[in-house]
Amino acid sequence: RVTKFAHRLSNPITNTMDFSAQQLAVLCELLVRGPQTLGELRTHAGRLTEFADVAQVETTVQKLRIREDGPFVTELPRQPGRRDVRYAQMFTELPVDEIAQEPHEVLTVSAVDRVSALEQLVAALRTDVTGIQLQLEQLLKKTDGST
Repeated sequence: RVTKFAHRLSNPITNTMDFSAQQLAVLCELLVRGPQTLGELRTHAGRLTEFADVAQVETTVQKLRIREDGPFVTELPRQPGRRDVRYAQMFTELPVDEIAQEPHEVLTVSAVDRVSALEQLVAALRTDVTGIQLQLEQLLKKTDGST
């Protein structure tokens, strides 16, 4: 005999989280394939359940983002060179470079320290550039006076 397996993620008997078929499909795809755009989710999750269009996928993702017992999905920052944002599941930890940065997020202490260090570096570089400019001007004056 073959052992039969069934998912328990949205089983009301064993779990209090109850997901619709579309929500379950989106979560499965994000767990298996990692962060994806809405179009990618429609294509991949469409194998598990039907989505009429990308707007329906977006509605499903937004419901997963604002659930009271969640959030289960987060929006990642747009990557350079890509026009669509990607979404990731929140059941497991994301790599550091994948963590979403909200525009209104308060800077952590380490981020404040990094910004302070960068500001000091910029100030030092400005001083160096100003010194180089003065030296260049003096050299140009000497060469102009000798001809």
